[in-house]
Amino acid sequence: MRKIVLFVLLEGFAICLSSSPLEELEMKIFVMVNNYRESLGLKTLEFDERILQQCREHSRAMAALSSEISHEGFETRVKNLQKHISLLSAGENVASNLNTPDPCSSAVTGWINSPHHRENMTKEWDLSAIGISVSPEGKFYFTQIFVLLRDEYADEIFDTEEIEKGIETLFIAYRISSGKEHLARNDTLDFLAGLACRKFGEKPLESGEIFSELNDSIESYFDYEGIVHIVSTNSGLQNPSEEIFEYWLSDGHYRSRMEENYDLFGVGVISTDDGKYIAVMLLVKCRERK
Repeated sequence: MRKIVLFVLLEGFAICLSSSPLEELEMKIFVMVNNYRESLGLKTLEFDERILQQCREHSRAMAALSSEISHEGFETRVKNLQKHISLLSAGENVASNLNTPDPCSSAVTGWINSPHHRENMTKEWDLSAIGISVSPEGKFYFTQIFVLLRDEYADEIFDTEEIEKGIETLFIAYRISSGKEHLARNDTLDFLAGLACRKFGEKPLESGEIFSELNDSIESYFDYEGIVHIVSTNSGLQNPSEEIFEYWLSDGHYRSRMEENYDLFGVGVISTDDGKYIAVMLLVKCRERK
């Protein structure tokens, strides 16, 4: 499983800096973000060199092209981290600025003033790092990645990943048997589905707030024209994958959603302390490029 949530920013400063000053700026922003979290009563984040490498590579890629800031390649960065870190979810904030007296303060202030960035800064995380690069024109590019470790969820993750894989197999088989096109399973949607499961574990399944947050998060990753959510909570299951999927099929509304034309899907499942399984499937239809 995974998570996640991301977004873009503004304009700022110009000078050519060596790697040593850039490292100082990276740590300056890291401390500023931790100070902001601490001011809200949140735990501070632990600096991680492995995350730093991924952040720097993305900032350098953006600076080399003097491009608009983006989250392109985020899934790859998360997969690279998964080779070394047992993570439950990850998030990313990016920013750029030019001609700003204090590039670091400008970036952090912009994140704080942006609801989506601020939400990302203040979620439950364990590890983080920030990478900075400067374009030939002197434009600063910032990438910060946040990671939540699996730790206490380790046993749950092993079990629920098997359930998710089982649901994926059943879903693909069902679409084939129904004469529908095969859909690609997407890592980002898996992350978001997993995060939605955790939120549904804290609030009623009918919570419109969670669906609204889900749509906002998905919009930050995909240019989509359609999205549907399939959700269930079940208990006393002997074969969770089959029973969850059969429950969805038994609901005419959910069944019709699974038969419609979409491009991507993601699945998330968690188990609760009282033995329940919360499952979420997200289906997205991307907007056609002209």
